[in-house]
Amino acid sequence: MNKNQINILKERIKANNFTDKRFEDAVNFVIDNFKYGNIPHIADFIRYDQTIDLFSYNDLLEMHQNNKDVFKMVIAIDVGLSVPKYVWKWDYEKYPFFKKWEIKKAKSSIKTYSDNGKTGTKIFSIDEE
Repeated sequence: MNKNQINILKERIKANNFTDKRFEDAVNFVIDNFKYGNIPHIADFIRYDQTIDLFSYNDLLEMHQNNKDVFKMVIAIDVGLSVPKYVWKWDYEKYPFFKKWEIKKAKSSIKTYSDNGKTGTKIFSIDEE
């Protein structure tokens, strides 16, 4: 590639919101899949776009109507929400940055309290104490 082509490639990378990792993956994809003897074109790098489907539990329930094995094909991951999202197992294995969802047991304690002469018990979550 000449300097002009490299500048155009840089502009297109920026316009298409490539991260460093995404660009590295695109370059590796072109290296692994390009037919040698030709010079790769800018489009060969830009067209590389690996997306990962994220599913909610409701999405899986809908898919389950057509494919009874769908729950065997996904893994629950932690994306920072109070509920997991799900990805295909092959994406989970291919991309090492996923964090598997861990079921967290709620920690709680029961305490007796007194409020204006009334006594009782309350279940506190650890966050409330």
